[in-house]
Amino acid sequence: MINSKNFENFIFVFIFFLSTAFLLFRYTYDSLPGDLGDTIFSIFLLESFHNSIINNNSFTDLPYQFPLKNNIYFSETMWGSAWIYSIFRFIGNNTIDSFKFYFITCSLLNYIVCYF
Repeated sequence: MINSKNFENFIFVFIFFLSTAFLLFRYTYDSLPGDLGDTIFSIFLLESFHNSIINNNSFTDLPYQFPLKNNIYFSETMWGSAWIYSIFRFIGNNTIDSFKFYFITCSLLNYIVCYF
């Protein structure tokens, strides 16, 4: 007889590995998540965050709205998750690969957190 908790754990692990395989297969090649506009803007913000760590620059004053000060607060700041992207950049990956790994990591962490 199958215990219901063991069956739930089996289903979780099965779906986790299935979604991991799907994400790795889909985003390993020439595909990026989302549409091109949102993806480019997200990469710009993540790369700006990473450069602010490396060069000790201010992350709050980005060049896309030049005369305004603290202009990062007009959009998504990604303060909570940009460090994941920076880890992949510190390892030595390029910008696009780091963004793909960032997206896969955030998707999998989201799945794990929703399970618990």
